[in-house]
Amino acid sequence: TILELGFNEICVNWKNYNKDFADQLRTNDVKVFAEIGLFVGKEWWEKYPDSRPVDRQGNLMPPIHWYHGVCPNHPGVRRDQLANIDRIIHEFDVDGIYLDFVRYPCHWEEVRSAEITEYCFCDHCREKFKTEVGGTMAGEQWIAWKCKQITNFAKIVHDRIHHSQRAIKLAIFGVPWKAGDFGSGIRRIIGQDFTELSEVIDTFCMMAYHQITDNPVEWINEVVSEVAEQMNRNVFPAVQSVPLPKHVTAETFAASLKISKHSPSAGVMVFHLEDMLQDQKKVQQWKALMVPES
Repeated sequence: TILELGFNEICVNWKNYNKDFADQLRTNDVKVFAEIGLFVGKEWWEKYPDSRPVDRQGNLMPPIHWYHGVCPNHPGVRRDQLANIDRIIHEFDVDGIYLDFVRYPCHWEEVRSAEITEYCFCDHCREKFKTEVGGTMAGEQWIAWKCKQITNFAKIVHDRIHHSQRAIKLAIFGVPWKAGDFGSGIRRIIGQDFTELSEVIDTFCMMAYHQITDNPVEWINEVVSEVAEQMNRNVFPAVQSVPLPKHVTAETFAASLKISKHSPSAGVMVFHLEDMLQDQKKVQQWKALMVPES
């Protein structure tokens, strides 16, 4: 089915990697990427209780539905996740790695205003900032430092791939906020500086889930265009098929695919494939719009 639908890349969670399946895909010229969710998960709160983010007032971050944010500066989490990434690099046959949840804690899908609880002010963050910068944890020096922590983690991964001498691309799932959205929230809250990241990231997939975020389909191209202007890298959207907060119709899905074909988008990812395959109308729209006629 994947071959019939013309997909040229597949992204799978690293825990679900299957070598036989990956080899079959790669034999048929379909690239395989392993996705790893980094600073997220209740299991980290349980393993390292002090990895639970702390807000400016000293309050612990609550769970938000399924989402359990994790401090990106917790040394144990960083060490363990880098060990997982080393395993992907050296033991998996993949064409690339997608870094997911490589950011500061925020359930961004539900954000509708600039009044966002900011993280993280735990002891690890306070001590690290004090040592590296000093002064008040506010303003541009604080924001720039936060962004640097995310970029530096990506750089460590980039360097480990380089030293392995394996042909593995490094990709990232970007939060789809434009520079001015939510009080410059992409840097201030999320800690993703796309210009900085472009020095170590090959591909940017923007999580442009327009229905989840209450945006029109035209917004998808606006997000991709703004990020693409900041760099000479492949940038494209992940478009929504999953029924959140309601069913995505085949017509809406088709509209998002059409907008994703506009320049400067370098492609499109479906979020997610399993859902699309369960809806034959969506499959037909995909074939009509995305599969070249033979």
